[in-house]
Amino acid sequence: GRADSITTIPAAVPMSGGPCVVHAWRETTSSIILTIAHDTGDDLIVVLQAANGAGFAVMDGGSVGAAGPIRAANACVRVDATHLRLTLVTPLTNPNALLFYPYGVTAIERGNAVTDNAASRPKPIGWDITYDLGSAWSLNFPLAASAAPIPVSDTP
Repeated sequence: GRADSITTIPAAVPMSGGPCVVHAWRETTSSIILTIAHDTGDDLIVVLQAANGAGFAVMDGGSVGAAGPIRAANACVRVDATHLRLTLVTPLTNPNALLFYPYGVTAIERGNAVTDNAASRPKPIGWDITYDLGSAWSLNFPLAASAAPIPVSDTP
């Protein structure tokens, strides 16, 4: 006699763990445009240390086994709802580059990551996770870490 009123997983529940980078384009030798795929949110929020490029790095040539020079980012700005622009401290000099997020042992910590806007998106009717479980459950999801390096393309 008892069952949940929700019979399918609502779109407000993340399916892939939040937003993720799906493409990196070399806009100039010192800026890269990232294309982001959303999960539950539909916009990007860049705050605190995220705006300073925290966690982003590009390997300028080489490979994971034989690393080339690492170019850190010193700025990250929202271009639109699905794009970010990274500015690198020093320009890329190699045609082959790999994006990492977060790079190495960089600790971004809660509140310093690029996030989506999932907390402000409409929830399914009758489902209020914040009321049921507390305010800690109403959150924006951070940009997913890259499990493997993301090749930087010369094509938008």
